[in-house]
Amino acid sequence: NTAQVATSPNNDPDSTPGNDIESEDDQNTNTPTVGQTSDLSLAKSAVLTIDADTNTVISVGDTVTFSITISNDGPNDATGVGVGDIIPDGYTTIGSISNGGTLSGGVISWSSLDVIITTPLVLTYTAVITDTGNYTNFAEITASDNVDPDSTPDNTPDADTPVEDDETNYTIPVPELTLVKTGITSGSNVGDIITYTFTVTNTGNVVVSNIVIDDMLTGSISLAVTPSTLAPGEQGLATAEYAISQADINNGEVINSATVMGEDPNGDIVIDVSDNGDETVDDNGDNDPTNDETITDIEQLPNLALTKTGIYVDVNGDDLPNVGDEIQYTFTVENTGNVDITNIVLTDPLTGIVVTGGPIDLAAGEIDMTTFTATYVLTAEDVLLGEVLNQATVTGQDPNGDDVIDLSDDPTDTTDVDLDNDGDAEDETVIEILSDDPITIYTGITPNGDGINDDFRIIGLRNFPNNTLRIYNRWGVQVFEEDGYEQPGVELFKGISNGRVTISQNNKLPVGTYYYVLEYVTDTGRTMNKAGFLYINM
Repeated sequence: NTAQVATSPNNDPDSTPGNDIESEDDQNTNTPTVGQTSDLSLAKSAVLTIDADTNTVISVGDTVTFSITISNDGPNDATGVGVGDIIPDGYTTIGSISNGGTLSGGVISWSSLDVIITTPLVLTYTAVITDTGNYTNFAEITASDNVDPDSTPDNTPDADTPVEDDETNYTIPVPELTLVKTGITSGSNVGDIITYTFTVTNTGNVVVSNIVIDDMLTGSISLAVTPSTLAPGEQGLATAEYAISQADINNGEVINSATVMGEDPNGDIVIDVSDNGDETVDDNGDNDPTNDETITDIEQLPNLALTKTGIYVDVNGDDLPNVGDEIQYTFTVENTGNVDITNIVLTDPLTGIVVTGGPIDLAAGEIDMTTFTATYVLTAEDVLLGEVLNQATVTGQDPNGDDVIDLSDDPTDTTDVDLDNDGDAEDETVIEILSDDPITIYTGITPNGDGINDDFRIIGLRNFPNNTLRIYNRWGVQVFEEDGYEQPGVELFKGISNGRVTISQNNKLPVGTYYYVLEYVTDTGRTMNKAGFLYINM
């Protein structure tokens, strides 16, 4: 390139303008050196390489492959190209670095790269995602032998906002939803309601839409979440109800999980299995603390109520309590708790009692009135005491294998003492065996005319006019006989014989012990007999 002074109105003492003589100082020639030029640019992307949780989208625990594409828009091929890539904290286990790149201090560096104008150069490496969040990855061309007309390569990459086409940043799109399910129960009986609350949080870094929840326990399929589209960090809510069953009460808890589903901007499905709200504890032991089942406890109230009743049986039919008569007991067992009770047996400590029946199982609320019976034979002591009293015990097992025990109650006893504070009474069953004999015989007379005990009286016999009374002395000789005794107009025994010829009639009998035999017919036509000693004194 040559330049000279072409004209001048003044006189130049050592040059002539426009004479094209290079040796004169009004003319100069310069030949510049032109360097190689390459317009370089960067682009970055990532793809899922190992889908650790098999959810088909990039998420925590997955391995991704980063690609840095260097393009050269010419006009010359580029040499001596260097690239730096800053690794953010959310990525670990960096590996498979291509093209001789090295990792140092959180930066991957490539050097001495050639980038031709016809084929972009792609650099790759792998990384494992260790946490959710917006972890932006920065890359920049750090060196080039050629001139870049619109960018200046830095000698180190930085994390500023890219303003030139030789640098770029990239944030992996991580669509992620987190579902927490909690339950509150209204009670512990069949039909009581558990109200579940579902809290959905967008813990990823992209918008997720069309969010619904599936919960097989509550029968909720595609349960709508409000709102159904969540930006990163936003939350949505839903509720569902479940009616408690007897099986749930027997288990003492309701355990289940739900699933939330949505769509990321690419239309891919985003899924999460619910957790119980504490994502730091692995309750179910699957090494994943974020998917523990929601457990709603149900209070178990095992309880049995036993009643015992007895019927006196006059075995010999004499209408009198005797040794050998029986008491036949029946038992009613009711499951008054809210859980099923199994292997129910009945024991009775009364000596000599024979218990039959069982074991049985009773569902909550079920009553058994026929399985257990018992028979007891009266002893002389029972007859003397005039009553038999005792208590039976029923024992079963609740669903946890714990014993459920109750003492029997006499339903006819209104005392209602609750010995074990279980809400039902435990009164002993008392069977009275006192005689209901309508006849009362006074066994002594003093026929001395003082008006006191002068006659042999039999109270109640007037109600049985069809009767015969006989009195014998100690040798078995009959000294008195009368039909219709105690009936109007019939002579009472006053210690005077009306017997056979061996004893003079109308004679006073001597003081001593005699023996009477009474026979009478009841209203039902049954013939009854009573006998005993009679004492005559003066």
